[in-house]
Amino acid sequence: MGALDLTERRYDSAIAHAARALEISPNNGYRIAVSGWIKSWAGQPGEAEAILNRGMRLDPITQPWMPLMLAVNQAMLGRHGETKELYEGVLSSHAGHPLVALSAPPGLAVISVIEGDLDGARKRIDDWSQNNPMANIAALRNQFSDTLKDQAFAERYLDVLRHAGLPENPPLPLPDKPSIAVLPFTNMSDDPEQEWFADGMTDDLITDLSNISGLFVIARNTAFTYKDKAVDVKAVGRDWVLGTSSKAACGAPANTIRINAQLIDTQTGGHVWAEKYDRELKDVFAVQTEVARQVVKVLAVTLKANENERLFQKYTTNIDAYDVFLQARRTVDAPSKSNILRGEKLFSRVIELDPNFAGGYAGLSFNLSVQVRLQFSKSPSSDVSRAFDLAKKAVELDRNFAWGHIALGGAYLANGDAEGAVKAVHQALTLEPGGYESNLFMGFYLQFAGDSALAVEHLLLANRLRPVVTVRDLAFMAWAQFMNRNCTEMARLYTEMSRKFSHVKIADFMVGAAAAYELLERPEEAATVVRSLLEMQPDFNLSQWKFGKLWRLEENRTRLYDAATKAGIPELPKEK
Repeated sequence: MGALDLTERRYDSAIAHAARALEISPNNGYRIAVSGWIKSWAGQPGEAEAILNRGMRLDPITQPWMPLMLAVNQAMLGRHGETKELYEGVLSSHAGHPLVALSAPPGLAVISVIEGDLDGARKRIDDWSQNNPMANIAALRNQFSDTLKDQAFAERYLDVLRHAGLPENPPLPLPDKPSIAVLPFTNMSDDPEQEWFADGMTDDLITDLSNISGLFVIARNTAFTYKDKAVDVKAVGRDWVLGTSSKAACGAPANTIRINAQLIDTQTGGHVWAEKYDRELKDVFAVQTEVARQVVKVLAVTLKANENERLFQKYTTNIDAYDVFLQARRTVDAPSKSNILRGEKLFSRVIELDPNFAGGYAGLSFNLSVQVRLQFSKSPSSDVSRAFDLAKKAVELDRNFAWGHIALGGAYLANGDAEGAVKAVHQALTLEPGGYESNLFMGFYLQFAGDSALAVEHLLLANRLRPVVTVRDLAFMAWAQFMNRNCTEMARLYTEMSRKFSHVKIADFMVGAAAAYELLERPEEAATVVRSLLEMQPDFNLSQWKFGKLWRLEENRTRLYDAATKAGIPELPKEK
C-alpha cells in the first residue's frame, strides 16, 4: 500500500504504511528494506538510512535493489563517498544484473562530476548509452516525478547528468521525407556589417525550403547554434537525424557578392552538390532562387502545383529594407519590453524603405499585439485596431507571406478572439507546412481556442523542427500542457525555464506555475512562485490580469483563476 501511495504522491499515507509494516514484520529484511525505500522517496532519507541498512543485514540474499536504493538515499543526504562505495560494490557483486547495469553507471557518473572528473563521467555515460540507447534526461525525469517527493534533488541529479553528456530526449525518429539543415553562411569579407547579410541569406534559404511540403527543414535558431564553429556535418546529422546539410560562404567587394554553396550528405560526409556564384549585389535574390532550385533538384523532391510559384517568389528586392527587416526580427526574438519597443522602430523603418514589402507591416502588427497581450501598451484598444490594419495590409500586399497571417492571428488573440487567431494561422500553415513559427503559433493559439491536445501536437512538431529551446518554446508548451490537464509538465517546464533562463521573469508564466503547483498539492513551491511574482510586480492582481481572460472556454479560465487564487495571488488591487 505504501508503494501505491508513492505513485499517487500521498506521502504521509505512504510513511504511515511503512511504519505499520515495520510493526508487523520487525525481522523481515525484505519488508524492512521496502519500508526504508518508501521513507526515502517520501522525503525522509535521514530515517530511511538506518532502516535500509537494517533490512540489508537481515535479508539472507541482499537483493541488488537494496544497495542501489541506499546509494540514492545517501546521495540525497550528500554523502557522496558512501554513495560511490555502494555503487562500486553492487557492480562488483552483481555485475550482470540488469537493474544494476541500468542504475549504477549514471550514479557513478554523477559522483565523477562531483569529484571534478568530467571526462570520466562522460566516458561512463557514453559506455552506458551504448547498452541503453534510449537513455535520456526526460525518461529519468518521468521516473523521478512519478514517486519522488524531493523534486529539487531530482533536478540537481539530472542537471549533473546533463553536464556528463546524457541527452535531453530520446533519439529522434527518422523523418519520413528528405531532410536538410541549412547551416549559417560564413561572412568571408573584412566588413563586419556583412554579418547581417550572410545571416539573411541563411534565413531566406531556410524559409524558401520550408515552403516545400516534401522536405523536412530544421529551423533557423537550431541551425544558428553552429554559427562561427567548425562543423562536423556527420555530427550534425546525428544530432538532428538529417540526411543532408547545406552550408555556404559569402563575401566580395562592394556592390558584388561571391557565394560558395555546398550540399553535403550527413551520413557519409561527402559532397552531393557544390556551386560558386559571382554576381552583382542586386542579383542576390536570384542567387537564392538558384540555390533553392538546385537543392530541390538534387534531393529529387516533387513540388506540388502551388509550391513551385511560392518557392521562387521573393518578398522584397530592396536590399536596405531587407537588411533592416533582418535586424528587427533578431531584436524581437527575445520579447522583452525594451526589445519590443526597439523592434517597433525598426519595422517602421522597413515600411519607410519599402512600402510594398509585407514584412514591415506584419512585424509592426505583431509587435503591437505582443505589447497588448503582455500589458506593455499604453493604449490597448488603439493598438489592437492598428495591429489589425497593419496585418491586413501585409496580407493584402502578399498573401504568400506566412508571417503576415501569423501577425493577423496575433491581432485576433489580442482582441480576445482565439478562434479567429487559429483560422488566420491556418493560412500560414498552408503556405509553410514545415514552418517552425507556423506550427509554434498554431499550437499557442489552439490552446486558447480550447483544443489543447492538438496544441501540444503542433508545439511538439515545432520543437522537432527547432530542438534548441527558447523562452517562447517553453512558455507556449507549458500553457498548452496546463490546459491539457498536465500540471506536472507545466511545473517541470517552469523549473526548466528558471534554470536555463534565470534572467527572464514572465508574470503570466509565473501565474500558471503557481496554479499548477497548487493543483498538484505542492503548496510550498506555489508559495515560492507567488512570492517571486509579487516581489517583481508588487501590485499584481488577477482582476486586472488581461492575459487570463484570453481563453475561450470558461472552464479553463475558472480552473486557472481559482487555482491561482488558492496559491495566494491577490484577486483585487491593493487598497490605497
